[in-house]
Amino acid sequence: MQNKFKKLVDIMSKLRSPGSGCPWDIKQTHETLQSCMVEETYELLDAINDNNIPRIKEELADILFLVIFHSRIAEESGHFDIEDIVTEGIEKMISRHPHVFGDKNIKTSEEALHQWENIKSEESKHQDRKSAVDGIPRKLPALQKAVKIQKKAAKAGFDWENIDGVVKKIEEELRELKTEIKADNKNNITEELGDFLFSVVNLSRFIDTEPEYALHKTIKKFENRFRKMEKIIKESGKKMQDMPLKELDNYWEMVKK
Repeated sequence: MQNKFKKLVDIMSKLRSPGSGCPWDIKQTHETLQSCMVEETYELLDAINDNNIPRIKEELADILFLVIFHSRIAEESGHFDIEDIVTEGIEKMISRHPHVFGDKNIKTSEEALHQWENIKSEESKHQDRKSAVDGIPRKLPALQKAVKIQKKAAKAGFDWENIDGVVKKIEEELRELKTEIKADNKNNITEELGDFLFSVVNLSRFIDTEPEYALHKTIKKFENRFRKMEKIIKESGKKMQDMPLKELDNYWEMVKK
């Protein structure tokens, strides 16, 4: 294991070597690699959702290589190296799991998560936060960001007492959205749509369902049904563009069944 990991680190060093390395690799910076990390992460998520074990392995290898890539760039600038990253991970995991590496007694995952957050908040790098909703990545996808900020607000005591209040809020936001649509007020429509989506995220939190995951499942279901509908229509010798909506609905219902 150690020899293989070292070989991967050495490969990255070779790729970054002036004169004998790869021009593309040499040109990269922390900033230019951002999109690569995002893309590889989503490719890993696709593989996980498809339960494609060989692809999961492949995508994890790509992400590991990107971690080593970033560490090499930092090492060249004299900031840190891959050993510093590993050390950081070791120290963090041990300090945030006193029930495993210490004498704390934790029995449930909820208790473990609560302990993790408490230890995290006491760490020096988190103590300069001025708001309860600080510390959320700016580029996090909107649905995930909404969940994060709602959970932080709830932890500070600002939350609905029960799910009934959440449902009523969704109904209220939907009425307000309908009003603005009827008035054709473009700016307010956008704002009210955002409010409606935010309230739906609140509901997902109360029913303990990740909205990002739920929406991805629905998108995949829609995509599969749409492709089947396309295939059936094509085999019938028709073109979707030439068909009335009512007829398309009939095909859609047929695919659903």
